[in-house]
Amino acid sequence: MTYTDALDYLQSVSTFGIKPGLERISRLLFLLNNPHENYQTIHIAGTNGKGSVSAMLESICRAAGLKTGLYTSPHLTSYLERIRIDGKNVSEDKFADAVEMIKNISIDDPPTHFEILTAAAFKIFSDEKIDVGIIETGLGGTLDSTNVITPKIAVITNIGEDHADRCIGLPGDSIIEGIARHKAGIIKKNVPVVTAATDEALKIIEEQARKMDSKIFVYKRDFQTPKCYVNLRGAYQHENSAVAFETAKIFGVDEKSIEAGLANVTWAGRYEFATYRNHRVIIDGAHNPAGVTALKTNLDEDFSTETRVFFMGILRDKNYSEMLKILLRPEDFFVATEPDSERALSAEKLADVAKKFSNHVEIGTLNRAVELANAQKNSVIIICGSLYLIGKIRDEVIR
Repeated sequence: MTYTDALDYLQSVSTFGIKPGLERISRLLFLLNNPHENYQTIHIAGTNGKGSVSAMLESICRAAGLKTGLYTSPHLTSYLERIRIDGKNVSEDKFADAVEMIKNISIDDPPTHFEILTAAAFKIFSDEKIDVGIIETGLGGTLDSTNVITPKIAVITNIGEDHADRCIGLPGDSIIEGIARHKAGIIKKNVPVVTAATDEALKIIEEQARKMDSKIFVYKRDFQTPKCYVNLRGAYQHENSAVAFETAKIFGVDEKSIEAGLANVTWAGRYEFATYRNHRVIIDGAHNPAGVTALKTNLDEDFSTETRVFFMGILRDKNYSEMLKILLRPEDFFVATEPDSERALSAEKLADVAKKFSNHVEIGTLNRAVELANAQKNSVIIICGSLYLIGKIRDEVIR
């Protein structure tokens, strides 16, 4: 099987959609001789920041001399980004070999797209003899395919209103409590928990930690933002770096390596600065209200006097009305587009909603955003929304 063949196969199974449950992935991994049991893991869940925290922890562990595996989702431009060894994307050949091995396994209930990728990552990590796997959940926690592991530490970054339709809690739970209950499902018996969750979400996580006899470490109560350089922009990275620092410390990494890892971490598409056609550009994959709130805070701090030109596409299952309400000011320029996804919200619908908050709304391309920026004396272009949009546009902007 070639890499192209592997992509075709993944595309063919993606039509089956999401099927929650751990039975298929457990069976699949059993038939692969349980590769996920051959190395230590750190498990990361949360609404926002889990990708950044995962990248930080990978960089920290590598700085400490450990051979690392990093599994994240979704990707920006290539499936190979989802599976990294020592900071580098897995090769096309290794990816294709793992997918082919999984395709050739006969199971009555075929695995889903994400289960295949998860099993492939675990198998590749085992073959590569990594020391530690940094594993990011795909969606939720309890029934997420990654939740077959028993990690050394469970991390829950924070809890916000995203994927509420798939993270329904117990009767009487608020939306946040229901989501928190799903995220807290990654907590295992006697496994330490690090979190930046607050309020009602924190109560649910603490309750689950008590049930599991797991010690919990809470941001701003048990640990604070570290006083060291972090090579990622954005005020929200203070919280993320604190979570990563505390997690690495509990894992046993020395502070010198932690600081070196944070100083060298990279993570594409998260408040990323670029220059495109002589314009300052911000690329940020904010795709829910909490993410947009963080983006707005950063823009207010860094670009308080500039004219803002937004180029945005979003998925229709997101709370896009609330996002636009948070993000836009009447004087901002807004160009609506559509991400490359079957779940994309139409540019027309996005523009209609944006008109409630901005006086300058159009449907168009990145070129149109550049034209609008050209007409302003002091402007910045913000490309934001779905990661499916960010990945495609980023290749054009950053070359």
